[in-house]
Amino acid sequence: MAQSFFVQPLVQEEYSEVAGYGAFIDALYRNIFGRGADTQGYAYWLRELEQKR
Repeated sequence: MAQSFFVQPLVQEEYSEVAGYGAFIDALYRNIFGRGADTQGYAYWLRELEQKR
């Protein structure tokens, strides 16, 4: 599911895959939960996104 977000053109414009997934993960946490990503959540989503490359 997370990977499907990243392939959207508007997301790719804002959060280039070349720059990595960090800003993308943090932005999702801020938009959904109103805070930055916690360490465990960040690590989980980073691993998920990188495995789908």
